[in-house]
Amino acid sequence: MKMKNIAFLLSLLLTASPVSIKAFAVESSAVQTAEESETYTVNFVDFDGKVIDTQKLKSGEAIDYSRPDTDSLKCNVDPFTQRKFYTWDIHPETVSENTTIHALYTEAVISLDALPSKTVYSLNDTNIDPSGLKVTITMSSQTPDFDDNGNRIMNVSKTDISSTCTLSPNNVKDAFADSDSAEIQIYPIASSTPVGSYTVTLDFLRGDVNFDGVVNASDASDIIRHYAACSIGVNDGFTALQKRAADFNCDGVINASDSSDVLIYYADISSGN
Repeated sequence: MKMKNIAFLLSLLLTASPVSIKAFAVESSAVQTAEESETYTVNFVDFDGKVIDTQKLKSGEAIDYSRPDTDSLKCNVDPFTQRKFYTWDIHPETVSENTTIHALYTEAVISLDALPSKTVYSLNDTNIDPSGLKVTITMSSQTPDFDDNGNRIMNVSKTDISSTCTLSPNNVKDAFADSDSAEIQIYPIASSTPVGSYTVTLDFLRGDVNFDGVVNASDASDIIRHYAACSIGVNDGFTALQKRAADFNCDGVINASDSSDVLIYYADISSGN
């Protein structure tokens, strides 16, 4: 009787075992199928957090990094600041959860750090002197890492481009053709917009209308000739700077009095007074 009971129990276990195994297999298959069919969202965002591309992918599918238009992220913040795409903050190959991928930028900034030191010229000078000028390009690139304040850590480098900049006008006589002061524009290489400017002045000798460095009878003669030409409405070609030099007594007009004063001055100088 005891053997019969054991046989009966074994029979029940053997009968139930295939059913349990089959149920477990079906359940596992359902779980696996559910996982494989799970869809996730991958958002690519620009420098300001705006979504530029969205991809709906199943678990394990590859993320397509060629889809976001990174060329459109290039922009000029201002005439001397250019920003463009550098890299993504993360680079997962496949998707396993909802993911946001941020664009990181590299930025180039041209800055005027120091002006040329020479600001006073004479007509014996030839060119505007750039000595002391300092213009730099600062390159800053975002990294995926953050500092203690929650700001992205930047890699920064500087390059001095002063020697490639252009001063305009560069010729002294051109600069002071119409005035005894001039604004000099500073242009970075390949730029049509000046990064800055400064004022230079001309230290000229009043009465020296031919700009030979001395005041003498020749200047007095040129002044009276100019006065005579103006009296009959003839343009003798005197420049604005020559006219300022010709007004020896600084009364705002050019006439015989200026010529006479130049002769007196010349005579005093010649006699050692």
